[in-house]
Amino acid sequence: MTVKAVKATCVKVPLPEAFSLPRKFGVSWGWFAQGVFSGLDAVVAEGGAKGLYFRYVLPYDISLRRYLEKYRERKEREVDNDRLPQYFADALYELAEKYEVEIADAIYVNGVEVSKALCKKPTVESCVKGITEFLKSPPREALKSEKG
Repeated sequence: MTVKAVKATCVKVPLPEAFSLPRKFGVSWGWFAQGVFSGLDAVVAEGGAKGLYFRYVLPYDISLRRYLEKYRERKEREVDNDRLPQYFADALYELAEKYEVEIADAIYVNGVEVSKALCKKPTVESCVKGITEFLKSPPREALKSEKG
């Protein structure tokens, strides 16, 4: 078997300001890679902690030194869609320090199904408080063990 050495240059590229999750994990730069996004060149950023892992692949034009799309703040992207709101994701991240957080077909904290409806206000603090209060005496139907 013959292996040829390929000389490749790694180009470090700053991530757009709109991407706050990688920054929570201390990642503010990605690496330029050719042909990794449906054949397009892109910037790849990976990281994780506490059992959470992320990988962003963002189309990038190296000659113009800019991203091919304009990335808006997550709050702007969340308007009128069912995605996990940033404040709820941040609350789960904070709860992961003390509780077991599982994101599967539903979201479970210590084996109890939770949702963003437990947040009285759209803030991290409100979500953490709402979820911890709910965990003190959850209804039987919220227990993962009862879901079968």
